[in-house]
Amino acid sequence: MTVNKRVTVAMFFIFAVALASGSFFEIYMKGAGKQQLMELLGGLLADGQTQSFFSTFWQSLRAWLLMLAVISAVPFLPPLLLLCPVFPAFKGLGLGFSATMLVEAFGPEGAWYIFATILPHTLLQIPLLCFMTGFVTSGATKKALRKNARPYFLCCGAAAGLIFISCLLEAFLTQFLL
Repeated sequence: MTVNKRVTVAMFFIFAVALASGSFFEIYMKGAGKQQLMELLGGLLADGQTQSFFSTFWQSLRAWLLMLAVISAVPFLPPLLLLCPVFPAFKGLGLGFSATMLVEAFGPEGAWYIFATILPHTLLQIPLLCFMTGFVTSGATKKALRKNARPYFLCCGAAAGLIFISCLLEAFLTQFLL
């Protein structure tokens, strides 16, 4: 089984466009709503009151495994392919908005928050999301999976393992660095 490179690149492109869109959305956001978000963010980071390690880990793992399950089910339910571009789009919007809000609210210290708590696990999760979408669209059909089921499920299992590791990293960094 191979990876559909065009689909993989398209998923990265969707993520990049959404990342920029999230940043622009935050920059051009005006009024009391933006100020309230900045105060809320400042309060969350200043008090040191974050979710527990397990709560952060479980929330992240649940969301990522759900996305991975939808992507992995595409060969069995082809209409699910329509959901695949939504995942990098939402992740890009959220990341762009959050990163820009952190930099705007905290200046240089916000950049540290981005590099220390957001970037490490994102560098594993986003490429994996794009790769898996390209992988499942590379001719993996029910008929093809009958012959090549082992490599397909091995790749899906490896992706789940990497997601597990990235969620542990995310929970650790969020818990101990914020």
